[in-house]
Amino acid sequence: MPGTSLFEVADSIDRDRAGRQLARFLTALHHPAARRRAEAVVGNELRLVVDFETIGAAEPEYDLRAFPGPGMGPGLELLAAIMRHYQQISGRRLSTERLMAWHFRNALGDVLWRSEAGIPLADHRTPPEWVDDLTARFSTLGIDPGAPFPGGRLRNSTR
Repeated sequence: MPGTSLFEVADSIDRDRAGRQLARFLTALHHPAARRRAEAVVGNELRLVVDFETIGAAEPEYDLRAFPGPGMGPGLELLAAIMRHYQQISGRRLSTERLMAWHFRNALGDVLWRSEAGIPLADHRTPPEWVDDLTARFSTLGIDPGAPFPGGRLRNSTR
């Protein structure tokens, strides 16, 4: 389907409107009825609903891990809008700490494999610049990335 990548337009869109649209999609995807409908068609071995890179029917914080950036424009406005609308639509509270823990793991994993493979980072910046951005995001949210995670280790049992 024709369109433009969100990464290409993140700096020029209305983040609240985009956040509301993304939250509606994710809320519908995460609703138990969506999984039941899909399982009725494909059976009980369903592990993934839509490839939004690797989006699934598990915890929403995992699926929101890419929205703090890099490549999503300056600041955390889009993430804040998605979270706000998601919580309003679904009635489900999201954990910013858990989302950012997934984001941290995802971003550093991307930096590591690309660096080891000699592939430039997606936005052609350096690994130290990505780490600086991670530090700034955590600082903006008031999260100490060195503090123990409140719920213990991150597990990814459904992926």
